[in-house]
Amino acid sequence: MLDIISITGPVFIIIAVGFAATKSGLLNEADIRGVGRFVLVIALPALIFRAVAIRPMSEVIEPGYVLAYALGSFVMLAAAYLFSRRITGLDQSQAAMRSMGMTCPNSGFIGFPVFLILLPDIAAQILALNFIVENVMLVPILLLLAEQGRENGHYGSVWKTVLATLSRLARTPLMIAIALSIPVSLVGFEIPSVVERPLALLADVAVGASLFYVGAMLAILGLTGMNSQAIVTVIGKLVIHPLVLIGVYIGLFALGMANLDHPMILALVVTGALPAFSVYPILAGNYGYGAEAGFALIVMTAASFFSLTLLLYLMNGATGQALIHAL
Repeated sequence: MLDIISITGPVFIIIAVGFAATKSGLLNEADIRGVGRFVLVIALPALIFRAVAIRPMSEVIEPGYVLAYALGSFVMLAAAYLFSRRITGLDQSQAAMRSMGMTCPNSGFIGFPVFLILLPDIAAQILALNFIVENVMLVPILLLLAEQGRENGHYGSVWKTVLATLSRLARTPLMIAIALSIPVSLVGFEIPSVVERPLALLADVAVGASLFYVGAMLAILGLTGMNSQAIVTVIGKLVIHPLVLIGVYIGLFALGMANLDHPMILALVVTGALPAFSVYPILAGNYGYGAEAGFALIVMTAASFFSLTLLLYLMNGATGQALIHAL
C-alpha cells in the first residue's frame, strides 16, 4: 500500500499546496488564471509536441486504446444522459452537463502527473490519445446536446454553435501541437537538441504547475453549489466510468477488436477513474449547472485520492493482476 501512496500522494500534496496558497490569500484569482493559461498554452503543448514528434507514429497511435476509450465513454455518456433526463428530471442542457462531469476526465492536469509516476514510458502518449478522444469526440457531442436543449431544438443555430466550438478547439495550442507533431513523427525528422531541450524543460514544468492550478481552482470555486445530487456525478465519474471502460474493453477483446498490453489496460482504467477536467464548472455555468458542477468537482477531486489509491492497490493485487493477465 505504501508503494501505491507514493504514486498518488505527491500528486495530491501539490494539489493541497495550491489550495492552501490560494485560500490563504498568498495568490489571487488573477495569478491562478495566469498559471492555468501558461500550462494550457505553453507547457502542455510543448510536452505533447515533444512526446509525439520524437517517436515513430506506430509507437504513438494505439487504435485499440482509442476504440475502447471512445466507445466506453459514449456508453457512459448515453447512460448518464438518460439517467439524468428520465430519473432525476434534469432538462436537456443540464443533463448534458452532468454527463460531461461523468465522462470527461482531467487527463492533462491530474492524469498526466499520475501516469508520469505510474507509467512513465507511455505517459505522454496516453495524454495525446486522451486529448484526441476528449476534444474531437466527447466535448463536441456534449456541447451539441447542451446547445440543442438551450435552443429548443433549432438545429441550425445549434450546429452553428458546435461548428464554432470545433473551430475554437482546432485553434487551441494543444490541438495545434498534436497536428504539428504528427508530420514530424511520420517523416522521422530528428529535432535538434537546441529545440528539444527547451521543450523538455517546459514539459517538466507542466507537471507541478498543472497540479498546483487544480488545487488553486478548487479553492476559488468554494462550496457554494452544495447539493446532494452532485454526488451522482461523483459516483458516476470515479466508480462507474472506469467499470464501463474495462467492461467495454473486455467485450472488444473477446471480439478480437482490441488487444492492449498491460500498461495500456491500466492506463485505460485509471483514465476512467480521474476526476472531471478543471473547466467543467465553467462550461456547465453556461447552462445553469455551474454551482452543482463546481461542488461535484471539489468532492470528486478530494475523493479521487482515496479512490485512485484503492484502484491502484486492487489492480496491483492478485485479483487485478489475474484480470490483466487474462486479457
